Amino acid sequence: MALFENMGGLEFEKLIYNLFVKLGFRAQITKASGDGGIDIIANYEGLLFKGKYLIQCKRWKGKVGEPELRDLYGTVISENALKGILVTTSSFTRQAEEFSRGKNLELIDEVKLKELLYASEMSSSIDNNIIISAETNGFLQSPLFDSEKYVLLTDRINDDPSMEMPHTALINLLLASVLAFGADARTNGIINEAISRINAHREIFATGKTRIMKEKRVESYFNLALMELANGNYGKSYEYLLKSEGQLFKILRCHIAIAYILGFHNEFEILMKQAIRGIILKNGSRLSSPPLTDVCTKIINDEMKMYDFEIEYPGSNLISIRDFLNMFKIPTETKEKHRAYVKSFGKINE
Repeated sequence: MALFENMGGLEFEKLIYNLFVKLGFRAQITKASGDGGIDIIANYEGLLFKGKYLIQCKRWKGKVGEPELRDLYGTVISENALKGILVTTSSFTRQAEEFSRGKNLELIDEVKLKELLYASEMSSSIDNNIIISAETNGFLQSPLFDSEKYVLLTDRINDDPSMEMPHTALINLLLASVLAFGADARTNGIINEAISRINAHREIFATGKTRIMKEKRVESYFNLALMELANGNYGKSYEYLLKSEGQLFKILRCHIAIAYILGFHNEFEILMKQAIRGIILKNGSRLSSPPLTDVCTKIINDEMKMYDFEIEYPGSNLISIRDFLNMFKIPTETKEKHRAYVKSFGKINE
């Protein structure tokens, strides 16, 4: 329990909330009530496993027993939820595990919880007090955010999730607002909200094999890469870029920025030269971007600083590395972790 020992009960609930948002759920922390109540209501809007999930959070040292599972199961049945999930910092008794078998209950003990946190790159955020200090959906109370438009769009989505326009409008609102908030976006919940909405849109509208579906999927992965960049998760951002196919030059710009920031000098030079030469397509033709070629040529010839190199951001066209890092600083001590994550894909030339 050492990872969670400095947390209070509410802080632990916020951690679990952020974890499920990161996993693609729409989530809401319920109002404070008795410990036997539901702590988080989560909805998954994908084509598979779509429905309502009821989550209880137990920051306990002792084992969670059958009575707690029985209470949760009763609530799941009465609320007609898809599944009940009990998350604990300890473990479960044998009776609790036996009771849950064959029922729509999921048991997440300390070991499984740590695995989920590490897989979603949230464990380091606990040490840095990023996740646990976050005010859930605090962006809704900020004068910088158009909460009226947000409520309007979310209501339209809830009324008819099959309508794509409100989804895309909401994503555009959130992406623009992340840039407006800057560093505060890491702690007020808006980056997690954007990631959740992008994932929901991808699950509903971009899972097919048609050209349009593929383009939407690429756009989703690119937007997820930008959100992870803003969140300081450079390794995760790189992973999303690898999933992107198409829109080659804005993806190349991001690859160049990550290679430079994380100090992959050989990879940086290779990417810069590739941008100057152009990209060879499968049919043998060469595709180039004159603006990108010009910028990379100036940087290589020391006529321009790399901090002035620009990446594409939706709705804002281009933003320099200097301005981006001023808004979304990356702690020096975490760079090596991100370097290791990127290197693990075996595609980087150091």
